[in-house]
Amino acid sequence: MNPLKILGLPVGSSLDDAKKRWWQLSQQSHPDHNPDNPEAAQRFIEVTSAYDALKSNPTLLNGNVAHSDSRYHTVLIALHIPIKDIYLGKEFPIKIDRYVLCSSCSGTGSRQKHAGYCTHCEGQGKISSSVLSLLNRSPICPVCEGVGIPKENLCPACGGSKYENDSSVRKIRVSINDYHKGTIIIKNAGHQNVDGSFGNAFIKLSYEYDNKAFIENEYFNIYEKILPVQRIIGDTAKTTIFGRTIRYPINKNDTEVYIRDEVKPGVTQHIRIRYLETPPVLTEDTLELYNKILEIEKQTSL
Repeated sequence: MNPLKILGLPVGSSLDDAKKRWWQLSQQSHPDHNPDNPEAAQRFIEVTSAYDALKSNPTLLNGNVAHSDSRYHTVLIALHIPIKDIYLGKEFPIKIDRYVLCSSCSGTGSRQKHAGYCTHCEGQGKISSSVLSLLNRSPICPVCEGVGIPKENLCPACGGSKYENDSSVRKIRVSINDYHKGTIIIKNAGHQNVDGSFGNAFIKLSYEYDNKAFIENEYFNIYEKILPVQRIIGDTAKTTIFGRTIRYPINKNDTEVYIRDEVKPGVTQHIRIRYLETPPVLTEDTLELYNKILEIEKQTSL
């Protein structure tokens, strides 16, 4: 990750400059100000992560983005989805923008690769000197200005940042298990480390809920109104969930039923239907039927 590029800051900026820029960008992209814009939420995560990286390692302000700490190589993505699409097994295209080692300089930042490092500081960007410490002077190398590479040797492709942009699209499907965790991890899809390995991409999930169905444990739960007589003698009924018609049995004296819906190959959802009894509508025919049932119950109870 190059936090300077994310915040739009030049090499050599101060931490105060970074704080001001972060405040400006974070206010523009804050989720509270953009409730229906997942791209703004992703931008908020990016600028906050960039500022956190600069606070943790201020030497990044000098343009050195080759850091081995895997926290700086994580890609964070916000994804807002309806739970309907979880049920239907929809695949979501996820665009992953990350930094990989520059192919022109092999991640050295120098047009001459390793031979182009600053000889004054041996490519470290800073020098150790007891005299400088006594004078309270900055240890930043005066030749390369903390970059580790003289300006005339900077790679023309990456400008000495050692990284280039890489974009790809991955398709993911969100399961009920992912729903409960709230996060999906795509391994090795994050920014590249100096040793060639990759960080991970973390997809933070948020949801648009439905008025009829809700997720509880490993089931999609819905409530259905039934008549008392349906529970007394048993019956079959049908319901609709996310546009799909499901038939289900009403067994005697049960209060709920569990069914499976094979939505499509590889996607099977489990549904729990809970019964809500409704008062019967008494007509002459139904009243006669209930009287007959009552007489039978009286005889069998004697």
